[in-house]
Amino acid sequence: MPGRDEFLLTLGACEKTSAALLQALGSGTSEAAALAARRDEQIERLSAILPTELGAGELERLKTLLNIGQEAHLSALAAKMSATRNLVALRRALQVARQLAATRNPRQPGVDCTG
Repeated sequence: MPGRDEFLLTLGACEKTSAALLQALGSGTSEAAALAARRDEQIERLSAILPTELGAGELERLKTLLNIGQEAHLSALAAKMSATRNLVALRRALQVARQLAATRNPRQPGVDCTG
């Protein structure tokens, strides 16, 4: 059975990955997906090697990791919703543009400027 030291090392690594994930989500870089996958693997590893007794500080660290995971999930969800709204707006604009292009007739000038 893995020891407490391995748990603390994995916890520290997961905290670093979580911080990098939040930074990647904030800046919109493409590495966020890879960081999220690595963080999920680390969380799985933490749950597999969880010691029978945890100190108060370790519990707070785990609680922070869970909050970061929730924040990352909400950030990704907000980005998806924003992208969906943008696509809907573009689709509507394209539909209006097509309708205008199909029905537009050249206007006859209302003022005779020939003289």
